[in-house]
Amino acid sequence: MPNTYADFQRLYQEKLTDVEGALALIQSGDNICLGKDCNEPQEFCRALHTIAPRVENVSVL
Repeated sequence: MPNTYADFQRLYQEKLTDVEGALALIQSGDNICLGKDCNEPQEFCRALHTIAPRVENVSVL
């Protein structure tokens, strides 16, 4: 478990990805919770339909 600022920075850098990488993580049955107001990731939302052929029952909240 990370316990220093450097550990958290390293973990953050390891988890950064692009839209395609984020979409690749979505599996059938997942729930996707987006930000409200002006915080939703627009590029991600525009590309979300591209995973439809490989997933089922994905909810976007």
